[in-house]
Amino acid sequence: MQSTFGDQPVLTGGFKGFIYDSIADQFLVRGGVSQVVWPSKGVSISAGIRWEGVPAHDLIGGDFGWRFPGGSLSFEPGVTWAPRRQDSFSVYVPIAVYRYAGLDANSQSMGMTGPGLATIADWQLIISFTHQF
Repeated sequence: MQSTFGDQPVLTGGFKGFIYDSIADQFLVRGGVSQVVWPSKGVSISAGIRWEGVPAHDLIGGDFGWRFPGGSLSFEPGVTWAPRRQDSFSVYVPIAVYRYAGLDANSQSMGMTGPGLATIADWQLIISFTHQF
């Protein structure tokens, strides 16, 4: 897929790495603790840390193409309700405490410096349902 500014040589310098979008790697790491607070109703609360983002360089595949590298570190409180042994409903609200934006591999190869562009939310709402068969 082509970027919307791909045909503007003033912005891209004709460099194809800025013309085509990249399918970038992504990462997510979570860790935390959980405690049952209402055993008879199957309610537990949790708190954790979540680190997620898009790297400037791919672990697998090439770095060629446009992307918005960056990431965030979030505090992630949550609550889980398990009314039956095989079903559970969870709600998590990661709140970003640190965000960063980097330069993509093409910008780095051209010698550009400084912060990059990224769109990172202040918080998220994650709702999930799990059923064990």
